[in-house]
Amino acid sequence: MHRFSRICSAGFTLIELLVVVLIIGILSAIALPQYTKAVEKSRAATAEALLASMRAAGEECVLNTGNASKCYELGLDGLSLAFPVNSAGENGNEYFQCRLGGYDMANGKNVMLIYCNRKTDDYSLRMEAGTNADVMACMEKKYKACRNLGFTELVDDRGTYKLYARP
Repeated sequence: MHRFSRICSAGFTLIELLVVVLIIGILSAIALPQYTKAVEKSRAATAEALLASMRAAGEECVLNTGNASKCYELGLDGLSLAFPVNSAGENGNEYFQCRLGGYDMANGKNVMLIYCNRKTDDYSLRMEAGTNADVMACMEKKYKACRNLGFTELVDDRGTYKLYARP
């Protein structure tokens, strides 16, 4: 009597391994951009909180002095901020650098301009502090940087930056 021997192999075939690797690649291609977008939104939220704190201190200064240009001359050191300011008169974290950018007293405004610039130079957040202040704005250099943060386009300057605002 002739017996047939079965070769028993434990493991996966090459096709099965390739299918698994392909599925992992597809899932990572979908998940990674969403993850990086969520991380950038959280970093921008931190900068917005910093801007809101600077705005509150700036509005207090404008109310006390009655003049945004005087507050701008005082710099960040002259404002009652709840966070440290470096020797260059700036504040920020590892992703943003926040500073006073000037003042605007035209058309009934009496505001200081406050900026938080993304250190990778993709975009910049701007907020005004004072009388008749506008909403927060975002100026982008990198394509869709502001739109990914929930801003809508205001104007297309066709220059270096595009300007966006919160709806």
